[in-house]
Amino acid sequence: MIVGAGSGAVAAGFLEHFPGMKGTLVDLQQVIPVSEEMIKERGLTGRVQFQGANILEAWNLPEKHFDLVILSNIVHAYSETEISGILSQAARVLKPGGYLLVHDFFLEHSPDKAALFDLNMFINTYNGRTFPSGWVVERLQENGLQSTDLIPLQSDTGVIIASRESSALDRLALDPVDRLLHKIRSLGFRGAVPIAARDVQIADWVPLRCRFGCEFYGTPHCPPHSPSPDETRRVLAGFSKALLLEGEPPTRDFQKLALKAERAAFQTGYYKAFIYWAGPCSLCHECSPDGECRNTRDARPSMEGSGIDVFATARQAGFSLRPLSKTDDYVKYFALLLLE
Repeated sequence: MIVGAGSGAVAAGFLEHFPGMKGTLVDLQQVIPVSEEMIKERGLTGRVQFQGANILEAWNLPEKHFDLVILSNIVHAYSETEISGILSQAARVLKPGGYLLVHDFFLEHSPDKAALFDLNMFINTYNGRTFPSGWVVERLQENGLQSTDLIPLQSDTGVIIASRESSALDRLALDPVDRLLHKIRSLGFRGAVPIAARDVQIADWVPLRCRFGCEFYGTPHCPPHSPSPDETRRVLAGFSKALLLEGEPPTRDFQKLALKAERAAFQTGYYKAFIYWAGPCSLCHECSPDGECRNTRDARPSMEGSGIDVFATARQAGFSLRPLSKTDDYVKYFALLLLE
């Protein structure tokens, strides 16, 4: 069963991918003809039952009937009370081992787009707004459902999958990196993008910018006390995956956030997880007078201090980045989290 805006396209996509599936599409009566035409054009006539309904009212559907219920673009369109009612109805018609899939915009996945949707829904309906995924998970739990965390999609949307049975969730073939992304983004990073470790750009010239031009050269964990470009190449050869994380000053706060990301990856099962952060180590207010680090447990090298071309790597991953022309320009920090 599929409910929500764009449900015709979602239904068609699922039916094409799963030839043995049949579906019930629930939408406003005046919208259904558009979906019917789409289903017909894609050669799926006969596999979809259409039911006109106002989803804010009682659903005239049998209980525990559907293996899969998809709520597409529902959450951001309504208020807290209305969404809770919709989720309750969806749980009622779901089979015990079935799946409820919530597809929508979520606050932590695409904050800029989510903010625009908040404004758009306020202007047009005085009602809907985007919500953090945690709020949706809590509503699902109130209806006796267990769920995944937010699973970000390559678009600006994401999905949450729920079921009454934890064993059903265990059977899902989910990419562990996708599941980790939500935890990383929820820590407070502005962006988190999966990249292949081989796409990290390393150049021999990079440490020169540390040696000539940085007042922190020679301090603990900065060149020449950080990994050389060749050492970094050898380390990256042992990894296949990475996350490029975007944040902002202050430096100490960003570095503490980077350590949390590394720990989250380790706890998820990536026992080789290792983070390269931005800037000279700033965890301590000042280094010890003898130059020996007293915090080797938490200290990490910077990307640039290890020979990584941050500009080239970030741009290749799709981030917008340029040299600062003014001292008060907006600053972006990047960290590289290696995963295996």
